[in-house]
This record gives sequence, structure tokens and C-alpha cells, in this order.
Amino acid sequence: MAWLLKQRASILGRIEHKTEQKSKLQADISSLRQQLAAIDRVIRQHEVQVDPEAVHGRRSKRKSLVGYGQMGRFVLDQFREANGQTLSTTELAIRFLKSIGEDVTMLKLRDVRRRISWRLSDMAQAGTLERRHKPDERGVYKEGIWALKTGDD
Repeated sequence: MAWLLKQRASILGRIEHKTEQKSKLQADISSLRQQLAAIDRVIRQHEVQVDPEAVHGRRSKRKSLVGYGQMGRFVLDQFREANGQTLSTTELAIRFLKSIGEDVTMLKLRDVRRRISWRLSDMAQAGTLERRHKPDERGVYKEGIWALKTGDD
């Protein structure tokens, strides 16, 4: 019974948290809509006639976590320190987040893991790393396992 009560309290806490987030998001959306309406009014007053509704939305670019080339250098350093051992994509992502002083949350981990996965794939295509993982019977890769390519191959 104690477990059920603990689970109920946990789920209720998550619901309350999500409800608070939803309220904040709705307030943010309302504020953004007001800003958009103000800009639309100014556009309509301009001498160059443009229909504001014809302008499509675009997302701003994601902020870079580190400078150009730093992630690749980090990955190479990690493999050199591993002394021939394999490293997984997730392991590298966790190490990377810790190295830049970020908390390891699931959201950040998923994002950094994807970015590192792209970098690892590029490095494998360039011949710097080698894939040690194989797809399952459906052709899906579960977890990337990588190693520094040696001249012995």
C-alpha cells in the first residue's frame, strides 16, 4: 500500500508541475501574440505594403553549446584517454555535459547525445573512428559503440 501511495503522490506532483508549466506557456503565448499584433499594426502603416499574414514563422537557431571544432576535439581526447577501449554515445554525452559544467538532465542528454552521434558518424566516415555496434534484426541501432581507429586495420 505504501508503494501505491508513493506512486500516487509522485504522479500527482508531476501533474501539478505540468499544469504550472502549461499556465506559464499560455501566458508566454499570449504575450507573444500581443507583440505580434503590435508589429503587424506597424507593418500595415509602412509605405511599402506587405500583408503580415503572408510572412511565415521561423524558429530561431539553436544556441551552440561550444565553439566550432571543440566537440570533435573533446571526442578525440576522450578516445585517446580510453587507451583503445570502446565508448558509447551516451557515455560520451554524459562526459561532455559534465565537462562544460551542465547538469545531466534527460532533455539535455537527449540533445547532446544526438549532436555527438552526428559528430561520431562524421568522424567514422572520415576514418578517424570505427563503429563497433551492429543494427538489430530490423536494422535499428540501439546504442552506438565506438573506438578510435588504429593503423592496424
